[in-house]
Amino acid sequence: MRHWVLPAKKLTHVHATQKADPHACTVDDLTNQMHDFESKHGPRLNLLQVIQSCQPAMALAAEFKRASPSKGPIAVHLDAGEQAVKYAKAGANVISILTEPHWFKGSVQDMREARLATQAVAAATDQTRPAILRKEFVTNTYQILEAAANGADTILLIVAITPSHLLKTLIDYARSIDMEPLVEVHAPQELDVALNAGAKVIGVNNRNLHTFQMDLATTDRTVEKLTQRNLSFFHDYDQDNTARDADNVSYSVCALSGMSNAEDVQRYRRLGVGMVLIGESLMRAQDPAAAIQGLCLHPKKYDEATSTLAGGAYTGGTKIVKVCGITNPEDALVACRSGASFIGVIFVPKSKRCVSIEQGQSIVSTVRAFGERTQSASIITSNNNNDNIVSNLISKTRVLENESRRPLVVGVFQNESSDQIRHVVETVGLDLVQLHGREGMEACSAC
Repeated sequence: MRHWVLPAKKLTHVHATQKADPHACTVDDLTNQMHDFESKHGPRLNLLQVIQSCQPAMALAAEFKRASPSKGPIAVHLDAGEQAVKYAKAGANVISILTEPHWFKGSVQDMREARLATQAVAAATDQTRPAILRKEFVTNTYQILEAAANGADTILLIVAITPSHLLKTLIDYARSIDMEPLVEVHAPQELDVALNAGAKVIGVNNRNLHTFQMDLATTDRTVEKLTQRNLSFFHDYDQDNTARDADNVSYSVCALSGMSNAEDVQRYRRLGVGMVLIGESLMRAQDPAAAIQGLCLHPKKYDEATSTLAGGAYTGGTKIVKVCGITNPEDALVACRSGASFIGVIFVPKSKRCVSIEQGQSIVSTVRAFGERTQSASIITSNNNNDNIVSNLISKTRVLENESRRPLVVGVFQNESSDQIRHVVETVGLDLVQLHGREGMEACSAC
């Protein structure tokens, strides 16, 4: 229930701050600032139109997020304006800015800087600027007006923390100042609330708000429900990779969490999703532009990348990295935060870094919590009826790449019996096994 405690504290803080801060702007002040900002920097962009104009490419909302409650510090040192410009130059259509100061280390000033910086670059290069999204626990019209006064084009409204009557009020108010809001849902019943309130851009949070666990199929279920209701939302391309007519599409669906690579984008492209929001992996990337290019937002780029044997050129930070010899949860967490794909835990008695069953369980628990999952990974590979050894190896590597977007725990064994390996795997909860002795290929099947 952690997630519910967080917004409750935040809502109390918002209301208390507005009442207690003698320097807080009045509604009239913010209204004047909004009009002044618009006269100097131009009108707000319509989020629905921004998304639909990207067809046949997938729209990307690149997020600036210094920290989070579940992951702790991510990149607290980064400058919002500079990072937003990197995102925009690489092809982001929306820049999402976390403005919540306590848990996410953000600010309204971050949002303003992102808008001004990206607009300046767009003007200098005669390009269209990205839309700016304020991502916050928005619960009143004051926050919406504050967002508009500081350069936001749109705001996030979360159904889970907003009563239905208030949600409609906030949507209507946002539209009254030319903002098309992004309305976040998680459970099927929340979709009904969002649609009844008039939402047009539906964002699906794949993270369970009660447990923080991630389930990418949450978006699939939302799409299925929209389809059952015969609502037009499909963001699509035909066989020639050209956009279909979007004029008759009334809604857009956005996947808001859990994505990090081209396979995730392709997964949602097939469903008709119009936009993906990606934050943590871009904030951690040494080269955000290369990471965005690696997403293959345009279907032609994906087809080109997957038509080659190796699946495209190497992009730094996107392949598999294993950090081995971890002996405690603290070091495991450091490795996870640094981008490790695999956390290696040694179960070889003669090794100085050998761990006990209890130590292994503690490490697994920490890695799972970081990756927002509760069970061991289910990794399924096959030979695809192909006798080409290299091709099969590459195919299996791609599966591991995809699975290790959330770190996996690898148990290292040497000349151990199959029964003992299975016992440790089941007791500790390992995801993978590495055989480091003279076991032979037969032992792989036995494990």
